[in-house]
Amino acid sequence: MRICAPPLRYPCFFGVDMATRWELIAAQKDIPEVRDFIGADSLGYLSIDGLIKAVDLPKDIFCLACFTGDYPIPVQLEMAKLALETVPQPGHPGRKQR
Repeated sequence: MRICAPPLRYPCFFGVDMATRWELIAAQKDIPEVRDFIGADSLGYLSIDGLIKAVDLPKDIFCLACFTGDYPIPVQLEMAKLALETVPQPGHPGRKQR
């Protein structure tokens, strides 16, 4: 099996709705372990350099944190993905009135 991206090892904190780090298989297992887990004969991912070469744009314009864990600004890695969501209060827009 071939995957057209590098392994996702870290969650995105900048707008992409994805699993937590604990739910990302590549964050928990190395490539042979993932291969065995999914029952594939072989498993290969696109490298980060291969990804950058494929899009033919400068590497420094991309956030690659979901692949590398190197976030462009500090993030709280243990934060739940919905931690910054707010519950609408009575009388505020977005809350359905009964």
